[in-house]
Amino acid sequence: PSDVIVKKGEDKSIDCYSAFYDVEHKTSTGLTKILRERRISDVYCCGVAYDYCVGYTAIDAAGDNFNTFVIEDATRGIQEHGINLMKEKLRNAGVSLIHSSVLLTERKDDMRQQAAEYFEEKRIMPLLQKLTALLVHEKPENPRQFLIEKLKKMKEAKISPEDFTSSLMTDEDLAVVFKTMDVNGQGKINSDQCKQGLLSLGVPEGEISLDMEDKSKTYSVEEFKKLAASGLKTI
Repeated sequence: PSDVIVKKGEDKSIDCYSAFYDVEHKTSTGLTKILRERRISDVYCCGVAYDYCVGYTAIDAAGDNFNTFVIEDATRGIQEHGINLMKEKLRNAGVSLIHSSVLLTERKDDMRQQAAEYFEEKRIMPLLQKLTALLVHEKPENPRQFLIEKLKKMKEAKISPEDFTSSLMTDEDLAVVFKTMDVNGQGKINSDQCKQGLLSLGVPEGEISLDMEDKSKTYSVEEFKKLAASGLKTI
């Protein structure tokens, strides 16, 4: 799950409207650290109350150098006078006051959106995931040169974007993974070992169809290769 629960206002001796700090900025809730670790740059605030918790959360977010927005039509305040004062504070802090429709409108000039569309179109993330899986398995002394060689092979073989994920793992690579799972060298692995091997290759768990109840079921190296090739094509 990507949701994070941040607790605030646990010290009854001091007010804490913001989701980031108490009113005296003596105690942090840890939210800034959480957002930084996740490489989050933009913070959108909404809820209640505009003139207290929402407003001060946005001010602290801007103070910690996040691009900060208050979604006005998704926010309610307590007093009109207090809301107007908070709006002035927010503007002075560099917070943008927006309507939710802005978030639902496609922005052609948004560089981040363009980057996301490019990554999706060219299937960049699956490629990076697969290259990472190769590094983890083979642990080359020179990772940079190792990746260059892998990408050269793809180029020489004229591998299409639709096929690159499964093609990165050769039969030899899959056999190495199988042997890692076949700890007793019997030439067969059980369902648990097969699943672990497929997961280690980056096959999504939802794409793994094995009979986990049948403890007597085993898989040969060729069967493992077929399952791996099928699973990798779905990435």
